[in-house]
Amino acid sequence: MSKNGKLTLANLFVNILALTLADYLVPGVHFGNLVSVAMAALLMMILNKVVKPILELISLPITCLTLGLFEIVISGFILKLVDMLMASVYFSSTSRYFITVIIIAIVNGLFGTEKE
Repeated sequence: MSKNGKLTLANLFVNILALTLADYLVPGVHFGNLVSVAMAALLMMILNKVVKPILELISLPITCLTLGLFEIVISGFILKLVDMLMASVYFSSTSRYFITVIIIAIVNGLFGTEKE
């Protein structure tokens, strides 16, 4: 396996850990069983590679005005897409998306192998 493949696989496991933590720590967030968490993490990684750069380019002026804080909104939108595409994923309110984004950022900061 190439170095890139190992990094992607390691990031997948870190994202699975982050989503599992969010499932346990945040009331109103439900990802289902471990297979659903893994599928949600994989889908989130794909959306982060495909959709997020487009959203970042479109929202560049807003992101500059907010000194980068709009990135949280973009990441929350990515989670909303995961929620819409997977029946097993459930968020009770919009604030739960942002709390989950913060948990994902912390876990990726602590254990992540590459910046996404």
